Amino acid sequence: NTVNGVNLRSSTGNILNNISVSMNVDRGIWLSIRSASNTLSNIYSNNNKKGVDLTDSNYNVLSNIIASGNEDEGIYLWNSSNNNINFANSSFNDQGIELLSSANYNSITNSITYRNAINGIYLVFKSHDNIITNLTSFSNPGAGVLLQDASNYNVISNVTSVLNGLQGIYIVLSNYTNITNINASANQNGIF
Repeated sequence: NTVNGVNLRSSTGNILNNISVSMNVDRGIWLSIRSASNTLSNIYSNNNKKGVDLTDSNYNVLSNIIASGNEDEGIYLWNSSNNNINFANSSFNDQGIELLSSANYNSITNSITYRNAINGIYLVFKSHDNIITNLTSFSNPGAGVLLQDASNYNVISNVTSVLNGLQGIYIVLSNYTNITNINASANQNGIF
């Protein structure tokens, strides 16, 4: 494909299973313009600009996602809420998993992020009330998990964030974070 591998626009209730997308100029998989209640499972998205991108899309379920070698983010949520990401493996991307611009009430569970160029998981610009649990994040040059710019009221639990270049968990200008059961060893800073 030349631009996007799979593009759902204003689409609801679709099931995508056993999909492989690679070497697209833009996104491997893109849900946009209020695409809701879709189920994506067993997705392999590699060597695209973005691996899996949810833009203005809510109440979707992503499970068993492998996003690797993408130029930007492995998994990217922009202004997208109430999505469930489960059993994601995001590696060798720019950012592993990024939630940006009021990406709220999402859950990331049972996932692994490693050897991305910057951070494992990045929540930025008013991305609040998200749950990150049962996560392993390692060997990212930046932080294993980074919350920034009024990303408030997030829950981080049962996380192993080790061997990252800077922080295990890094919280910048963000408040009311609930952090429990964390292994943040062998980073420059554990929780900072």
